[in-house]
Amino acid sequence: MKKLVFDYAMKLSFSAPVTDHRFQLRCVPASGPRQQVVDVKVRVSPETTLESQADAFDSVVMTGYIPQPHDSFEYSVTGIAFVDNDHTKPEEYKPLYRFDSALTIPGPSILALIERCQADITGADASQGQSDAVESALGRRRSPDSSVVDDAKLVMQRVFDAFTYTPGLTTIRTTAEEALTQGKGVCQDYAHAMLAVCRHLGMPARYIAGLLGGEGATHAWVEVYDHDRWIGLDPTHNRLVNDEYITIAHGRDYRDCMLDIGIFSGANVTQEQWVNASVHEQRV
Repeated sequence: MKKLVFDYAMKLSFSAPVTDHRFQLRCVPASGPRQQVVDVKVRVSPETTLESQADAFDSVVMTGYIPQPHDSFEYSVTGIAFVDNDHTKPEEYKPLYRFDSALTIPGPSILALIERCQADITGADASQGQSDAVESALGRRRSPDSSVVDDAKLVMQRVFDAFTYTPGLTTIRTTAEEALTQGKGVCQDYAHAMLAVCRHLGMPARYIAGLLGGEGATHAWVEVYDHDRWIGLDPTHNRLVNDEYITIAHGRDYRDCMLDIGIFSGANVTQEQWVNASVHEQRV
């Protein structure tokens, strides 16, 4: 177990004052099967009343409204997370994590990757065609010594090899297929590609948005469901998730886990975003 002190901050600067600003935040890590979160403090500027609730995925959601003119909007969240992957508690999964989501629908590039991963997992011929490959992958029983995590690690390796980490070439709307076709992207793209493959090979998988020490920003990874527990894998770094990772939100893909989203009134307004994240360990 590790005791992690976290500090996440975001600032939007507007080119002209805006009004009637309504926003939704998913920036607070929630206590769950692998982490306990305490001493959370949230600050928003301009100050306003925040309403808090849990969404359909049990992520903490805060909403607010700023009617007066303002040329910037910022928030910060600080707290402590006790993370213990070795003693992750059992958890039920929702069947929706077995199916495609908006950003993970396969195209030719993803289908080809599914074939290669299926061959890695089952030893089947990757040239037999995607539909036959997936049917074979789902129909064959794993050996008693194998697990969903073992199979997911093979997928993770393939995804890691298929990408070159390249910021600035993809956006929050980029699909797994688009990112994999160009072979370049960021953690969100790695995660979406891995989700698409895992789900088509019969592995329930979900998207995780969170914090990782040394990143300086938020991070994204994948969890697969194995023996009644969600187990994290990080395809960007090609490794299993350890006690250095703090979960903020989870869902089908990035669209379920947006840390901040909002609408406002203003004429021809542009915005610039600044983000900073800090995670460091304190000895328990």
